[in-house]
Amino acid sequence: MRRFPRTLSRFQSVRIRAFADIPKTSDLSKHENRWLVQGYIPGEALTLIVAPPASFKTWIGLTLAGAVSQGRPFLERETQKCLVLYLDRDNPIGVIRERLKILHLNDDRNFKIWGNWLQDSPALIDDERLETFARTQRPLIIFDPFVRFHQADENSATGMAEVMSRLRTLSNLGATIVLLHHGPKSRQSAYRGSTDILAGVDMAFELDVDRTVEPPILTLKCFKNRFDDEFSLTIRPRLNEGQFEITRRSAKEQTRDVIERLRRLIAANPGCDQQRLIADSALPERRVRTALRASNRIHWIEKKGKRKALLYYPVEKSLIV
Repeated sequence: MRRFPRTLSRFQSVRIRAFADIPKTSDLSKHENRWLVQGYIPGEALTLIVAPPASFKTWIGLTLAGAVSQGRPFLERETQKCLVLYLDRDNPIGVIRERLKILHLNDDRNFKIWGNWLQDSPALIDDERLETFARTQRPLIIFDPFVRFHQADENSATGMAEVMSRLRTLSNLGATIVLLHHGPKSRQSAYRGSTDILAGVDMAFELDVDRTVEPPILTLKCFKNRFDDEFSLTIRPRLNEGQFEITRRSAKEQTRDVIERLRRLIAANPGCDQQRLIADSALPERRVRTALRASNRIHWIEKKGKRKALLYYPVEKSLIV
């Protein structure tokens, strides 16, 4: 990987050659914490968003990019309008076009998507062009996914420390960095890779999806926040309306309601099949089928009936059926 050339931070205009050359922080030009999205995305800082595959990472990233590039609210919070550079090394152009259409977004003069479909592949984090963009444009730069934009072993502390240092250089030059990152294979950690990844960012979110309800419920949990207390948001995709909305009821509460409704129906009608449960519950078919699979042998017992029909019994009565 090429190293960034030695550059001067915008906070300082002189070289440090001796102890006395280091200025007092109070003597530097005034610089207060700036929010690109109030309370969610700090300006000129590093934010990590972690999620497993097919968990709306790119949808969230594109929605964020569109809101900031137009100065529109994102998840009910005010944004500070700026240029947005979306770097994509994962998705084909057809997928991006379709999602932009669904989200009612256009990449235009304030919002550029640099994808693998171009002959000149999206810049890696050590590309000098990103340094120039950061210094001259002070944009929001979104990397999708983070792992594709460096050549280090993500489990190597040494390698990832250097990667995070390079990203910090971009933020020090004026860019706001958002990293869309893959989740771990196990639940032992909230993110994949070296602890230097988490150490190097200012805010970190874990995105989780509950598909037992329709539409799915997303939980965006902040597990690192250098500016304030950690928090959690529950959001719902409204893709037909081109947006995500905050829901006041948690995903767990909604899932619990679905399970309780099905449990009561099964207790009242042991041996009922899926079609009857779908009809009697007045819930979306997909939500019922997903909940029935997820809670089998926990809240009820699933058995095969005639013609391969799936029948459901209360757990306490299943042994005598």
